[in-house]
Amino acid sequence: MSNNNTNLFIGMDVSEKNINIYALAADKDEGAEFKISNNAESITLFLKEAKKRNLGKITVAMETGTHSPWMSEMIEKYGYKVLVGHARKLRMIWKDDSKSDERDAEMLARMAKFDPKLLHPVKHNQRQVRTELAILKARDSLVKTSTLLIKAC
Repeated sequence: MSNNNTNLFIGMDVSEKNINIYALAADKDEGAEFKISNNAESITLFLKEAKKRNLGKITVAMETGTHSPWMSEMIEKYGYKVLVGHARKLRMIWKDDSKSDERDAEMLARMAKFDPKLLHPVKHNQRQVRTELAILKARDSLVKTSTLLIKAC
């Protein structure tokens, strides 16, 4: 059932403070749950530990969000395949009656294992493009705010 010879599928449900992780081996139906802090140091420690255990090819699945651009970039640097699922198209997750961060992480891992297309994966722009876009948006906001202030006087 596994795709692309992946040995381990990891689902990451990312919130502002924590990341719920569900790790699912390609040849198993039950996985393991973890929770780490949402910061570069914790993610690095988790990735290094997985690398050290020589678990084979690893695919990580997460949803689009505030942290997904830098996280996916960081995870790819460790040689893992990253699938960033389009959050608005993952009805299977956001419309689930038994929704929880742990369950979301599990669903991401299972979708990556079963059929990555279910995630409607997206590719984030490169960091330079994201930076330039942020500058343009900030400038646009400043111009609009300045115009509103001038009109108010």
